[in-house]
Amino acid sequence: MPHKRRGKGKSHQTKLLFQPDNSFLYLEYFQELNETIRVPLHTFISVFVIKYIQAEDIKVRLYKTIPPRDNPFSVELKQSNFNYELCETLPEAVNRVRLPCWYLPSQLTCLAGLCSVVRYIVKLTNFAHQQTQEFKENKCIELLGHMYSCLSAPAEVSTWTKFCEVELPAACQTFFSSDESVLPEELSKFEAHLNQPIRIHNVRKRMQDAKGKENANPQTNESIKTNGQTEAIETYITNGQTEAIETYITNGQTETNENMKINGHNETNGNSKLNDSIQSYAKDNHIYAEGPDLLISDILLYPCVATIIQAQDSCLRQEFPLIARWYDRINKETRALSTFQDLLCPLEDNRNFDSVKAMKVPDESLYKCDPSRETTRFCTNQIAADKYFEWWEKSELKNVQMYEKAEYGKEKFDWNELPMLIHPQAGNLPADRLERKCQQLEGLAAPIVHLAAKQTEQETVIVDFCSGGGHLGLLLAYLIPKAIVHMVENKEESLARARERGTELGLTNVWYYQSNIHYYQGSFTIGTSLHACGVATDLVIQKCVDQSADCVTCPCCYGAVQSIPGTIAYPRSQAYKQSGLSEEDCITMGHMADQTEKASRKCEQGEIFMDIVDSDRCAHLQEHGYVAELSKIYPLSCSPKHNRIVATFSFNKTDK
Repeated sequence: MPHKRRGKGKSHQTKLLFQPDNSFLYLEYFQELNETIRVPLHTFISVFVIKYIQAEDIKVRLYKTIPPRDNPFSVELKQSNFNYELCETLPEAVNRVRLPCWYLPSQLTCLAGLCSVVRYIVKLTNFAHQQTQEFKENKCIELLGHMYSCLSAPAEVSTWTKFCEVELPAACQTFFSSDESVLPEELSKFEAHLNQPIRIHNVRKRMQDAKGKENANPQTNESIKTNGQTEAIETYITNGQTEAIETYITNGQTETNENMKINGHNETNGNSKLNDSIQSYAKDNHIYAEGPDLLISDILLYPCVATIIQAQDSCLRQEFPLIARWYDRINKETRALSTFQDLLCPLEDNRNFDSVKAMKVPDESLYKCDPSRETTRFCTNQIAADKYFEWWEKSELKNVQMYEKAEYGKEKFDWNELPMLIHPQAGNLPADRLERKCQQLEGLAAPIVHLAAKQTEQETVIVDFCSGGGHLGLLLAYLIPKAIVHMVENKEESLARARERGTELGLTNVWYYQSNIHYYQGSFTIGTSLHACGVATDLVIQKCVDQSADCVTCPCCYGAVQSIPGTIAYPRSQAYKQSGLSEEDCITMGHMADQTEKASRKCEQGEIFMDIVDSDRCAHLQEHGYVAELSKIYPLSCSPKHNRIVATFSFNKTDK
């Protein structure tokens, strides 16, 4: 299972009102021709999903854009085979994110990002079909899998979602834009992924169900291949011990408590047979992208793979037999191929791939939780810490931590005077966290209120990046009614809680964006984030720099920083780069900065490294025309991560 989730049932609902007549899907197109329309790949994928699940009532709006110079690849769709309207302008809210985007004006909500868009297509279509005869024949909601969680994890935290949403589509575009005969590395990764055992939460129950079907129909043996282990499975099932042995499938192996007793007796030999059976089932049933079931991830990946296979069929089948098997199975058991052919005009590719070999990649799945994936380990022992302290002494760089001398953020709020729905208590926080959360919110909200009061010559637009359940964003929207507040959050459940509270409060100066930081591209005057994890803090700061916007942020998870080519590099400032510090040094010190738990002997040392990392961030801001202030949120017990950066833009401020 690629992404573990908490809770059950209703907690996994988006809490959006499904309003087909007031929901609009905005997609890009490049050129309208006589009978075809030229579109980017993500538009084709979105339309393909709509046609595949027979979502005929989706209101599609096509907006004309200019193809990017660095990758102008596009495909031609047959106009007569899908419904759409052309639009000359975008709603203001939609114009703040990258397309594709769902626009839900009555709920002050936009959903951006291919996976979020596709998931909502399925949910909206399921709602529309529930009252019709089609619902019994077309339960498209099953494509979202167990607890409707398929592709729900954001691309920033899920390697699988990132592969489906970003990496394979980008590889497909590069493949057709290049003049060279090179097979995409991403296809090699997908081939390796399909060669791994399935990772599903209920593998033993699936085995039991498959065995039951096999007994009911002895002529059918496609659902489970036991390689002679039928007896072990039958014994295991008939004894009723489906929960007796905790089994975890990983990297082609099973790990089992060999000393577990079944019916009071050691069953080591039986367990061994059972393990072999589970391993065999897990290996043989990886027939779709995520296991034995066709999911929305298969439907999203199919257009990319099919486009490449139809252009270079023989070469792809030779180099990627498991992808070819996956592709043929989908063609045989679904209407994917006919949908593909009905929409897409054939692509021509005259390059010769006969002698081209697939790129070699690690034999691992595309799930972050796969233990076989290589991870970089950083040395955080005392010897390494002393080395960095020595560097710090020689660098002559300055720790800009101001502690209690900070200009902003000393005000306290009377929470009893605020509406209950503004209080973090309304966000279902545990009692032991409520007081500390209030202290954290005061530490960020106070300087933002102060900065907003100074913005008298322009509309104040505040963006709460990584807004979570809306604790900070809703507080700001209430305290600064003249301001427009945008909550940008990539987790649909968290944003659902924020929207539910905001709707009940009747706030009209808030918009909710289910989007990652990259996809949000609107202009704003103040950017903020509370405990944005790792590199997300630097993305927020960079967004503010790009907009010359004031910035108030409280960093978190220092060890989770990572460079993003073309966007984020470490060290952040030129001053730190010139000191001889490397990217690996920055990440290592980030790990040391995370050692701030009070119970740890390295707590004081971790505080120093927090200040070093954040002083680099302040130096970066100062190099871009900011007055940056690093201070603490008091009391320090409010959180182990209590550093606060307040940065105001000082150059050409009237030219924003």
